[in-house]
Amino acid sequence: ESVHNGLPIYGEIAAGGLIEPCTDEDERLDLSGIQLRPKDYALRVNGDSMIDAMIAPGDIVIMRPVAEADRLKNGTIVAARVEGEGNTLKYFYRDQMEITLAAANPKYEPIKKPAEQVSVQGRLIGVWRDYIV
Repeated sequence: ESVHNGLPIYGEIAAGGLIEPCTDEDERLDLSGIQLRPKDYALRVNGDSMIDAMIAPGDIVIMRPVAEADRLKNGTIVAARVEGEGNTLKYFYRDQMEITLAAANPKYEPIKKPAEQVSVQGRLIGVWRDYIV
């Protein structure tokens, strides 16, 4: 069977107690839901700073370039370059002329920089996790 029509969703699985399995195929997972654009790109995640946003080390994040960073909504997950320090995947917050790049893991301090030192390269549009080893 082709996955171009989506994958069948066979009910729910418990991640706590136990529930009865369900094998009724009444719903499908549409893998074509992300409409990619020509300049979209992917990055492999290295590190655990976004773990509470369900982004784990080894995941692939799908990014869309950002033309105007000043139009980003606060709380958007972005790939950003901090001048002289490197790139990072973080939540983006702007307060006037200061940018905060915040982790989704309490063991990492937020990165606060003047806006002119931060270049947003893309915003998150999807995450892919491959469980096949």
